[in-house]
Amino acid sequence: MRLRGRTEREGTARPPLELSLSPELAALCEGPVELRRLEAPGSDAAGLGRLATQLASSAPEREIRVVLRGSLARLMLLPWVDQLTGESRWREFAASRFEQTFGENLQDWDLQLASDWPGRDRLAAAWPAPVRAALDSCANVTSVRLEILEHLAALLAREPAWTGCLAEIGADGTMLVLVVRGRVGRARWRRSSDADGLAAVVRSEWAAVLDRARGDAASGDPVLAIVPPAPVEGSERAAAVERVAQAIGARRILALSSLAGPAR
Repeated sequence: MRLRGRTEREGTARPPLELSLSPELAALCEGPVELRRLEAPGSDAAGLGRLATQLASSAPEREIRVVLRGSLARLMLLPWVDQLTGESRWREFAASRFEQTFGENLQDWDLQLASDWPGRDRLAAAWPAPVRAALDSCANVTSVRLEILEHLAALLAREPAWTGCLAEIGADGTMLVLVVRGRVGRARWRRSSDADGLAAVVRSEWAAVLDRARGDAASGDPVLAIVPPAPVEGSERAAAVERVAQAIGARRILALSSLAGPAR
């Protein structure tokens, strides 16, 4: 699911750079090598947009692909509704769900819907409108993607019937994608809470997903996959990871590797 895309430049011999954006930092990377890093201004989306523009404009001859990390985006799964026969009606539905779910004004966000087969639930993602506007001014930025969805695609490419929870646990929020037999059953972002509070939410959501799947996961053990960075032993994040694993009955925790640039 690309939040934004442009036609990639033809005849470019050098591989694209990655611009990693999170509420904490903006980093320009070439493969695993970090070329430049700027501390981000927390919740100031306009300030982060200016940093992104500054980094993108520092390499005007290079194609740049942007990856959004942490709580910079919001993610939700919309149930399929047969009566929504056009994209405009789907967008209205998604906008209503967004404001109900997150309690935030959609005018501050750019909302995108994933294309999917009819009859299947649809992923919806939103990212800060000021960041979108800033990147639109950069001619060398060719795509914007969510890191957690990139990891989901990689997991399902390796194991199409994968079952488990994909989690991106940050300081101020957690992104969760619950999957049964390769099909997304829940996707949500929630503000930070203690490990027990997060585990309680995951346990409830996982039970609902399994009930809806009518036991499809019974023949396989769920896996908890953690988006980088790997949790540090003894940290609050490590405690949250353990509690979430217990909540879904996972006997295996998979610490994923960074897809492109260095781990945060």
